[in-house]
Amino acid sequence: MNRWRPWIEKSEFVFQILFFFYVCLGFNNLTYATPVISVIMWPTYLLGAALLLIRLLNLKSYIKMPAILPLAGLCAVCAVSILLNRQYDIKKNIIYLIFWAFYFFMFYMHAADTDLTLLKKRFCILAHLFNGVAFVLAGVSLGMMGTGYSVVKTVAGGELHRGFVYGRLFGAYLTPNAGAIVGCIAIILSVYFISVYKKKLYTVAAAVNILVQFLYIVFSDSRSGRVCLALGGGAYILFRVLCSEKDKVTFKRATAGILATLIVTAGLFFAPKLAKTTYNAALTSIAQHRIEEEDPLSPDDPADTSDLPIIDRGYDMSGDISNRRFAIWGSGLEIFKKNVLFGTTFSGFLPYAKENLPDTYIVNNDYLDMETLDNDFMNLLVSDGALGFICFAVFVVWVLAYIFRYSLRDKTDGQTIAVLFAVCATAAAASMFSSGVLFMQCEYSILFWAALGLLVCFGEQQKKEGAHG
Repeated sequence: MNRWRPWIEKSEFVFQILFFFYVCLGFNNLTYATPVISVIMWPTYLLGAALLLIRLLNLKSYIKMPAILPLAGLCAVCAVSILLNRQYDIKKNIIYLIFWAFYFFMFYMHAADTDLTLLKKRFCILAHLFNGVAFVLAGVSLGMMGTGYSVVKTVAGGELHRGFVYGRLFGAYLTPNAGAIVGCIAIILSVYFISVYKKKLYTVAAAVNILVQFLYIVFSDSRSGRVCLALGGGAYILFRVLCSEKDKVTFKRATAGILATLIVTAGLFFAPKLAKTTYNAALTSIAQHRIEEEDPLSPDDPADTSDLPIIDRGYDMSGDISNRRFAIWGSGLEIFKKNVLFGTTFSGFLPYAKENLPDTYIVNNDYLDMETLDNDFMNLLVSDGALGFICFAVFVVWVLAYIFRYSLRDKTDGQTIAVLFAVCATAAAASMFSSGVLFMQCEYSILFWAALGLLVCFGEQQKKEGAHG
């Protein structure tokens, strides 16, 4: 094994890069459901399967990975659930299980003696690729908006939106919320790279990326994006203080850090809304000025903005702050009660509801059939039952306890720990309002599991150093 290890490690990173681009190809509306995805899919799956087999044959090197056992248990529960619900699109459910295996055992998990420097290098490369893809997709999206591009068409049995549609910017992303969350993480990574590299050209490039991502968040009109930007940015500031390499964290410094965190969090939450309001007011003013020029005798007539890209989510439910989510989650609990232990699988809960609970909200509403419950924990509870939910809950408690006990002790690279925590916090926050780190096959899910694995690796190093006195 030792003789082949360098080659295996290189192959693992090649897989991570291939898998990242494979997911990116399927997560934008330019290449979604096109033959180009198959070109990269099969080499990625075959290489991933071979590497998983190698890791299984060398289980002793990986079994001590903190919190890996609950994830293995979750995969086992998922496999049983798929067998019990094999009548419900078994192919899609197997694909979800394969993604979990890659997330958990190829991005999160690493051998006990893995070099921390190697993992940091891999993560930085992935983060640069993430930022590059985010910049291209957000840039293309803004270009679509600037040219008035707007398309809605049917692809693979569902609606595909491109450009500025329904009063918000979809752009090149499958959904505005997901694009906004990618933008939030790209902004955090760009701030981190500016602070680490401190080169003028790099700073300019990162600053441009921050601006492009912020504009996408504004025009996407994503409330989830605003929440994730605020929480992610706040987490980065807070842990920069707590994990300072130079200064001891005194009460005074901690208090100042908490105040700075609250100010930054509030500012980042309201900044997109302020920019949206200013933008809409400017367009309305332009429309009003146009009326005054065309008909000076009727300057008080209301401005016609129908031909202008005003940001206005007209399809939201008035008076419902959750925008249907409370009703959707209630529907999920109805389904869960019918299949408590193993659930109905992620691709199975909708057809199950149609067959057995025709009056439940996700299949009986004035909007559409809900294929996701817009919350990863609720999706997990319904898809894999109480057993799957318990496995993941144990994982969350275990990994958080490990990070706070060991990882945050590290004072040698506080900037990296801060950005890792911020990335994880942003993706985790997104999981409260959408299918995030478990049931969303997107680039930020990959970055979440890679960041979490590296964060745990920092803790492992601190634990070893503490054991050796």
